Amino acid sequence: MELNTLISPADRVLQRHVPAVLLPDFDYLDKLAAPGLRELLLREAGISTLQTQLFSWQLPMPSLAAVWAAISAPVPFGAALDSLGGSDLETVRSELEQETAAFRTPGGSYTFPMTCRLFWGNK
Repeated sequence: MELNTLISPADRVLQRHVPAVLLPDFDYLDKLAAPGLRELLLREAGISTLQTQLFSWQLPMPSLAAVWAAISAPVPFGAALDSLGGSDLETVRSELEQETAAFRTPGGSYTFPMTCRLFWGNK
């Protein structure tokens, strides 16, 4: 989950401000990323020829407002953000800005490095 450079900072901030029951449970992502587990699950499903490749790209965001718009969408943090009042919401927004500062460019836009692993194969 730490490799999700857009969602992880928001999750860290919100964990400090809302009850855990209002946050998505991302633990399954870390469990699924355990070495060899995805390959095992696919082979158990009948995949005999399995291939995998790591993909990396940059996710540009023009401003903090765009980052906030992505985070405040209904999924995955809508319920958590809806539970906050005005000053608490501003605190979360300020902390999110601090948490994502490493991804801010000198011009004020943001660039989030993204990575995923794609699996495919044949039965």
